[in-house]
Amino acid sequence: MTNNNNNYDKRAFEEAFDEVHMKFILNLPDEELASSDRIFFQLEQAWWFYDDFICDANTDTARKLPRFKHMKPFSLAMFNF
Repeated sequence: MTNNNNNYDKRAFEEAFDEVHMKFILNLPDEELASSDRIFFQLEQAWWFYDDFICDANTDTARKLPRFKHMKPFSLAMFNF
């Protein structure tokens, strides 16, 4: 994450990750969950969606969300969610 001081709204972050997780991971058909390539593709799509639509749309500084500079920390956070 780029916010090393954890100076962000944890509840807003959990809500954002819940939305991304539901949209890109939980609703995958079993056939896609069986393929690591498809899971990787969905994680990449989830990362871009989080960065482009959720973080960019979140202009309220009180609810600032952490940004992930690279996909690896985003993926780790998603797997730990």
